[in-house]
Amino acid sequence: MTAWGDSGGHAGVVWADSDTSRISLYQGGELLGEDVNERIVVAGDLSPDPKPYRLVLEGSRNLPDRPYSTRSHTVWDFTSATTDPARLTPLPLVQLDYAVDADLSGRAHRRTDLTVTASHLKGAAGAGAIRTATVEVSYDDGATWHRPALRPSADGWTARLDAPRKARYASLRTTARDTEGNGVSQTLIRAFGLR
Repeated sequence: MTAWGDSGGHAGVVWADSDTSRISLYQGGELLGEDVNERIVVAGDLSPDPKPYRLVLEGSRNLPDRPYSTRSHTVWDFTSATTDPARLTPLPLVQLDYAVDADLSGRAHRRTDLTVTASHLKGAAGAGAIRTATVEVSYDDGATWHRPALRPSADGWTARLDAPRKARYASLRTTARDTEGNGVSQTLIRAFGLR
């Protein structure tokens, strides 16, 4: 798990002193393990029966030449049980991809479409069909949130953004759930810039 990535398969790794990330794994309300800065959480003695889990990934960075994704907070809720130990089986974590027409500097027009696509990794155990999603947008780094209307599209759901004239960035708060109760909630502060 990395705190930063894109739909092109690029992932961000914490290298700079001003970048931090924390990953935490819970079973119900019990913290099973956590670590910082791109390490792996190891948890043993887990029940072989289906149980609810929560994986939390938080990231922050403060780099003057990288104004986007200054903070991220993602929570995956999922159910997992023992699978065939001879096969690598992905967890049913709901993944989110975002598409917005941005220029090479990462800035989109103030009035543009944002498309959110939710999916599972191929072969994920216990994954259901993804049926619901919500999107909220903030133009003041998360101080206030607005919920634009979502319409189904070929790739997921599309919202029309209408940023105020003085806004410099768009932040996103998105949720999606599948029919088996697996879900994701993600907040991206300064997801992209505005022109």
